[in-house]
Amino acid sequence: MDRSWIQISNRLCKEYVDSVEAFVNLVENHLNGEEKTRCPCRNCRNMELKSLDDVERHLHRLGMSFSYQRWVLHGEEIDLSILTFLVKLMHIKVLNRWSSKSFDMLLQILKKAFPECANISSILL
Repeated sequence: MDRSWIQISNRLCKEYVDSVEAFVNLVENHLNGEEKTRCPCRNCRNMELKSLDDVERHLHRLGMSFSYQRWVLHGEEIDLSILTFLVKLMHIKVLNRWSSKSFDMLLQILKKAFPECANISSILL
């Protein structure tokens, strides 16, 4: 999906309104169990879970965060396989001489922060 609409300052123009609607349609298939998703508006910056209606209102009122370029929290696939991700995590662990305990703690935090990806951390736990 084209992201140029994020930079549009007139959030009432047709292009912006249509793009928000397309984004909401994309996100609709990736809601959590409580029917919420992270709000990517300039205020929330993916830190708060909101209903889809609230997210849409925030995008119209506040605009999308300029820094959110890869929509991995909203259904966009990443170029990283599970195996590649785990290898990179293990590489960081070794390079920084992390203890197994500290690494397990990191995995627990990742599991809580991204419950939709819990199966990744469970592979190592």
